Amino acid sequence: MRITGQLLTSLIVIILSGTALFAAVDLSELKGSVLAVFQLFRAPWDRRGQDKERPVFQKPHGFAYAKFEIAQDLPPTLRVGIFSETTSYHAWVRFSSDTPGTPGDQAKNTIGLAIKLLGANSGGDQPSQDFLLQNHPAFFTDNSKELEALFKGTLKQENPAREAQVQENLDAMDRDVDTYLDGNPWVMQKPVPSILSSKYWSAVPYKFGPQKFAKYFLEPRLRLDGTSSSTDPNYLKKDLAARLGSATTHCFDLYIQVTDDNDETPVELASKVWDEKKTPGVRIGTLMLPGGQDTNPNPNVTTSLAFRPGNARAEHYPAGELNLARTLIYKKMWELRREKHNLKLQDPVSVDVEDQEKNRIIQERLAAVSCN
Repeated sequence: MRITGQLLTSLIVIILSGTALFAAVDLSELKGSVLAVFQLFRAPWDRRGQDKERPVFQKPHGFAYAKFEIAQDLPPTLRVGIFSETTSYHAWVRFSSDTPGTPGDQAKNTIGLAIKLLGANSGGDQPSQDFLLQNHPAFFTDNSKELEALFKGTLKQENPAREAQVQENLDAMDRDVDTYLDGNPWVMQKPVPSILSSKYWSAVPYKFGPQKFAKYFLEPRLRLDGTSSSTDPNYLKKDLAARLGSATTHCFDLYIQVTDDNDETPVELASKVWDEKKTPGVRIGTLMLPGGQDTNPNPNVTTSLAFRPGNARAEHYPAGELNLARTLIYKKMWELRREKHNLKLQDPVSVDVEDQEKNRIIQERLAAVSCN
């Protein structure tokens, strides 16, 4: 399969004409940046055709099944899209680090948590709704042109002042964020003691209905002080397996910041943090991870799962030029990965590990799980 400028332009026009998701963008410039970044991501696959690795967040720590329950006490203004009814969804959750190769978990890198709500998007190309989160509250560039220049190593030559600012954003991802969330120094310490005690943000904005925009963050109920002293290069994976393998249920609360596009919460400046003191989050649901599960389930199931920012209902579609670029890049990488390795076209509509007895136990646990 070969991606062309004409195909990419068609995709952009379809997305832009379908709904008013984005501010005015230079399509030719966006097309060039997306093509360039796509080719940079594709290069490793062309060199190592047998791999099934993902373009980003390549180091997996494990998968988990979960139940996501919509909060019962939401005001009418938050009853939008999947949050319009008080219900629950089964989900697959992927935990990973955004790092190439296999460095130890002590290395400074970004940890990702991706959620796939099954059966939550009956009108989409996949019957699911994805949420992609990381343990940092903002992206490191503002737009696709900066992302392309950063990957190519040319940003410093093109715009030295902006390159320094981008570098500062990258450095911030290796520091505690208590400079911006003063009373919560436990939120992001590196290396983190456990994936299950970390806080995660969507980092970039999404639509929330026809006029509003939103960012999301996940607050863990498990709180561990300090950092890990483990020397095991895979301690995050082993810690996750041990905690979810026990009888204990682990819970995260999902919060949403809903706002207009303004100076404090800009849609087109992806590197700007939406201050949670000025724009407080509202709890909108709870992610429940039952205990007693295997965090390395059937690879035939988990390998085919794709987590994409554009796999979303129209009410929750990515917003902003950078998120448009991410949407197109993720989509094309998913299609390339699916084609090269004959992966499943459709997401599952239920948690299924292709073993009848295990599925029965999973369904019983999901029915019984609670975070009250």
